[in-house]
Amino acid sequence: MSSIRKRLGEPLSTTDKRLVTIFGLLFVTAFALVNYGTVRAATTGCTEITYGGPTFASTVQSGVAVTVATKRVCPVDGQLSTTDLFLSLGATLPALVFSAGALLLLWRFLWGAVRPGLHAPVTPGRLRTLGWFVLIGGPVSEGLGHFWTYELAESLLGGDEYRMGDYSAWLQELQMDFPWWSVFAGVSALVVAKLLRIEVRMGEELEGTI
Repeated sequence: MSSIRKRLGEPLSTTDKRLVTIFGLLFVTAFALVNYGTVRAATTGCTEITYGGPTFASTVQSGVAVTVATKRVCPVDGQLSTTDLFLSLGATLPALVFSAGALLLLWRFLWGAVRPGLHAPVTPGRLRTLGWFVLIGGPVSEGLGHFWTYELAESLLGGDEYRMGDYSAWLQELQMDFPWWSVFAGVSALVVAKLLRIEVRMGEELEGTI
């Protein structure tokens, strides 16, 4: 019983652990509140596309025309088939899963930084895992989201072809919205993890010589 009480009280035992615990709870709460509406909106089957589909234009004044680039596509009267529901979830869930995974790995690294410590042997490995996840997961989740978005639009609009020359529309969309931030963040985390691993090895060698 005392061990259970000790384990439950550990997140609040020191100032560093209290900070990590409080910020972790705040991030999880904010993440749940923000993405509740995102998941709920996915069940409506509405999606937005830039390429393909109907194009609407209007003339503001002589010689000036305005074309609506982004089109919002929704099922009629909210009647969503099972296939379209899965396509809509496929367009929404990759980014959600990626964000949740990155948040979990970040909390795991921060918790390892305060227990057992920033220069503990386990900490560089956790940061390296976070770096690879962000580096690879960001572009993959973004690509999957765009791919399923255009698959849903194609299903709702009746099988239109979405191609921009030699590229599919979802690839063109990915090039426009490529998550460079995740690439830079992932590479930075990998570099810092490498530096931490060098410091850990130097500390172990120093302890061995003493």
